[in-house]
Amino acid sequence: MNGSGQSTFSTYLDKLENLGIEPSLAGILALCRELDDPQTKFDLIQVTGTNGKTSTSRIIQSLLTAHGQRVGVYTSPHLIGYRERIMVDGVEITEDDFADIGRLVQDKVEAAEATLKGRKITQFEVLTAAALAYFAFKARVDVAVLEVGMGARWDATSVGEPKVGVITNVSLDHAAWLGPEITDIAAEKAYVIKENNRVVVGPVSKEVMSIFEKRAHDVNASLLRYGRDFEAAASTGKLIFSTPLGAYTDIDLPAGGPWQADNALLGMVSAETYLNHALEIDEVRAVLFNSMVSGRAELIHGRPDLLLDGAHNPAGIERFLQFLKSEYDDRRLVFLISILKDKEASAMVESICRIDADIIFTTSDSPRASGSIELAKIARSLGARAISVTDPIEGLEKAKSIAGGKGLVAVTGSLYLVGMIRKYIESRTEG
Repeated sequence: MNGSGQSTFSTYLDKLENLGIEPSLAGILALCRELDDPQTKFDLIQVTGTNGKTSTSRIIQSLLTAHGQRVGVYTSPHLIGYRERIMVDGVEITEDDFADIGRLVQDKVEAAEATLKGRKITQFEVLTAAALAYFAFKARVDVAVLEVGMGARWDATSVGEPKVGVITNVSLDHAAWLGPEITDIAAEKAYVIKENNRVVVGPVSKEVMSIFEKRAHDVNASLLRYGRDFEAAASTGKLIFSTPLGAYTDIDLPAGGPWQADNALLGMVSAETYLNHALEIDEVRAVLFNSMVSGRAELIHGRPDLLLDGAHNPAGIERFLQFLKSEYDDRRLVFLISILKDKEASAMVESICRIDADIIFTTSDSPRASGSIELAKIARSLGARAISVTDPIEGLEKAKSIAGGKGLVAVTGSLYLVGMIRKYIESRTEG
């Protein structure tokens, strides 16, 4: 089959976007039943949290692959195309396989919907089912790492029973769906804690941890906690990771921002927990040295340099701004920003306006993108040097001209925007 099949499935997925989100597992359960329940054919590791899920998921995959497992990983959202969400041992699903598995899943949608009394199968459910079917029937993986799209209780990745759950952190995000308070959000994410499984929990407040402890008690699960059961420390420019099963020294993380240490630590403990033994130190060092994830504190050299980071909620923006201050405080800084409507846009804008920088608000290609003119007005009311350039590529060129050859353009606020800019840069490089 040629590559045109891939675009056909992608077009089908695009058309499903307007179906939105369904807070129910009924759709994914019905579709997986029609597909002979692919989620039961291999082990599962489920990763939730507010930030760091993709990086942590890919680190888990890389570590398990390095230790002899065949590992699928399913992440979201994508930067450029759907296929990058589905990987096995670090290799993206091919166009032909994506087309084949897409056709298989599409053929089952109508039968699944017939059992749902008018409820439609959503885009995320279709893509999740496609990933699971690929892992089960084509790639035949030993284990799959599934990144939760939102929350955990009703997320399509909760269709299976994970042996290991991971909660990276908890802060405000998706408040319209998960609830306005941190405790509401934590209660939704707590559903990666399943009966008799083990869950690795990153840095969270005592209030949030108490919610996870109660859930673990109720379902007889065990928690491994950041700061109690595992931790990271710095020594002479290197990292030392102490975990329940070992101590790992001389760890080098050359890129990805300071938060990558937390992602790496969580990934290591999760891999250990799944394997039930310590990891090989040489494999750990090699994997973590090469653990950069596209669009996460990704530096692209040029005149000026570009720094791409998909920080898309208040906590992510705060961490990114701290990183900029520590690493690039001497550079002329220009932001190119787009924010989705369902994010805490005002809080994100307020944080960015505290930085001495020029700000260009733009609009990504997501239908959920906020209007750039309105965001620029908010920023100017806070005293910032802010303008609106609706087209992202025009906005990028404007930002580059303001920054000058020795400056820095920071592209952030939305993974959709980061993906658009990255695709533009790649097209110019290839040309």
